Amino acid sequence: MSYKRSAVGAPPASYAYVAPILAALEAELRAKVSESHEGKRKTESNWPIIQINHQRTRYIYDLYYIHGRIDRPLYDWCVRAKVVDANLIAKWRKPGYEKLCST
Repeated sequence: MSYKRSAVGAPPASYAYVAPILAALEAELRAKVSESHEGKRKTESNWPIIQINHQRTRYIYDLYYIHGRIDRPLYDWCVRAKVVDANLIAKWRKPGYEKLCST
């Protein structure tokens, strides 16, 4: 993965639990970025990227807040390394915003 490890430090040991899914989403994101955008409006070409970012963020959010399967150090590292969108998670935590898809 190409996350900012030098600025944030190495991921915690529990990162191995989420690494396969995050790697698959990263590969899908790279494929979407490299595909041709001809014939599309600028906003249309950004939709798949935003969707993958939403999936990645929702995956970590669900594992931490809903299911309790990851620990706090891993969640904090994901936020600091910008693996997830912290602003989107902050909105999801507010009552009535659980189904918000983007900010």
